Amino acid sequence: MLGIGKSIFRRLLFGHMFTMLLGLCVVGFLLSLLTKGYIVDSQKEELLRKAKRVNLTVQTVVVPDDRVKEQLLFFDQTFDARIWLFDRNGKIAATSSKDEVYVGKSVDPAVVRKVLSGEEALLNEPRFEGLKEPMLSVVVPWGKDNEVYGGIVLHASVAGMNETITLMRETILWVTLVGVLLSAVTASYLSWSISRPLRRIDKLALRIGHGDYGERIEIASNDEIGELAATINQMADKLQRTDEDKRKQEQIRQDFLANVSHELRTPLT
Repeated sequence: MLGIGKSIFRRLLFGHMFTMLLGLCVVGFLLSLLTKGYIVDSQKEELLRKAKRVNLTVQTVVVPDDRVKEQLLFFDQTFDARIWLFDRNGKIAATSSKDEVYVGKSVDPAVVRKVLSGEEALLNEPRFEGLKEPMLSVVVPWGKDNEVYGGIVLHASVAGMNETITLMRETILWVTLVGVLLSAVTASYLSWSISRPLRRIDKLALRIGHGDYGERIEIASNDEIGELAATINQMADKLQRTDEDKRKQEQIRQDFLANVSHELRTPLT
């Protein structure tokens, strides 16, 4: 009978642990995805805002000169982002790099068509010609009003963003582990609080089965376990009264037989 209590304790413990662990893992996974999406979207919007600011500075310039290149270099150092200017043919006309290794290279024609139509482009690690390092890039039209001379590209390294995402995931992992530990303690206490009175009820039922009706269960809870304990106590009371009645009747019977025997022996003697 005691093995049943232990089995219930294990099942309750593992059931609580599995449910809580599954819930924490799902929440952690969703938070990780949402956090990554939020960081990437925020970085894109920030790059887009910076690209528009660059365009406000060079929107009246049709052919980039040295002054424009100095301005691009200034924005490069201020925004910590590589900047390209490309013409309507998709050829890079100026960059924020001093060596200008990308000047003359081509931009993806699909990006060029999108920019010439007046649209903005948000790109994840675009495959620009000559660009090998993974970058997060945005492209905005270069020009003023309806006059579009080409496009402005801002590249930001994803290394810092990936570090932030990794840090967030590690934080979520540690929080999940702490949650699992707290869940284990909570599940152990809940399982113990349920299985302990059941073991006491089991012991009392075993003693009642052996004819011992003197012990009672003291459980103050008003839940189903408390009702079960009260029912067991009532059953023990009834069995004890029944047993006492049987003993009294047996004693009366024995006394009656003794008196009858005595009354019969006296005349016979």
